[in-house]
Amino acid sequence: MKLAFIVQRYGTEILGGSEYHCRLIAERVAQRLGLPVFNTGLAGEAGWVETDGHGTLIAHESSFVNPNRNKGGKAEVERLLLDTMGAQKIIWAPGIKGADITDYTLTRWRASSSRGKS
Repeated sequence: MKLAFIVQRYGTEILGGSEYHCRLIAERVAQRLGLPVFNTGLAGEAGWVETDGHGTLIAHESSFVNPNRNKGGKAEVERLLLDTMGAQKIIWAPGIKGADITDYTLTRWRASSSRGKS
């Protein structure tokens, strides 16, 4: 079983705000359920990735594959997202680089698709 708490920043150096409280909750829940806590190291925000709940993710490339956020290339970011989310496939939408501070999150653009189809 995997249980995901996804926050923008994670670690003991984060001393306040929602990230801090999410870390505390995640650690307590993980301890109670006997699950590991891990940090992918990916910089992300809510709305940068969506799932259909059937193994397919959609993400904006301009948000994740960006040297000011994630040092790894597209293949490394993709591997981490798939592993973390327990998915088998990712559909990369280009996004709009420089549109705003988030490079156009998916919360602004929602797609309705059939299971696992692009």
